[in-house]
Amino acid sequence: MEEGKTIRLFLGEANHKVNAEALVLATNGYTSKLGFFKNSVIPVHTPMAVTPPLPESTFSNIGWNNRIAFSDTYNLLYHLSRTPDNRILIGSGYVNYFFNNGIIDKDDPNLLKAHLYKELIRLYPGLSGINFEYLWSGVLGFSIDFSQSVGVIGSHKNIFYGLSYVGHGINLSTLFGKIIADLYAGEERKWKDFPFVNNNFIPLPPEPLKWVALHSARAYFRVVDEAQ
Repeated sequence: MEEGKTIRLFLGEANHKVNAEALVLATNGYTSKLGFFKNSVIPVHTPMAVTPPLPESTFSNIGWNNRIAFSDTYNLLYHLSRTPDNRILIGSGYVNYFFNNGIIDKDDPNLLKAHLYKELIRLYPGLSGINFEYLWSGVLGFSIDFSQSVGVIGSHKNIFYGLSYVGHGINLSTLFGKIIADLYAGEERKWKDFPFVNNNFIPLPPEPLKWVALHSARAYFRVVDEAQ
């Protein structure tokens, strides 16, 4: 990519050229691979798993008689929900960062299953012995202080972004899209008191210090959570 009043993008293996007056970074945890925010918006990997469809009697036995989703109070929190076809969906709790902003999850799937199963049984001992039908992981964008930011950067103020949802993308991405549209239209004054607009991320040191810092923080939060 070449910055300027007109931004030049080179796409694909053939380096097809695209010219644009403005660019929107809506890539969250993948943003560092584009060369932006590489030491402030960190790609972290979190797992999710889902059980097979369960009979209504199972939910009655464990006292889950509604479809309200919830999360715990951990720093590295778990969240659970009940799907329309009566599966239990559980996610997060275990997070990982791979060297140099790695976006490929290298964790052992059996380890991820074990972490999610342990938490599910802690909450609902009556589900002991249950299996997960599917397991997957995803990349989230995190900042070291768990903050978000939406705004504009670049010498020509034509690179817009909304990043670091820290697991709250469903709640914030629509709002950030509206803010970006207003910033592009020159209507930034209506958001001047909004705390996330052009919020400065706390920078992290380059590798390998970044890897050490993030894994140290993960270990600290795990100890704090286990002490609850």
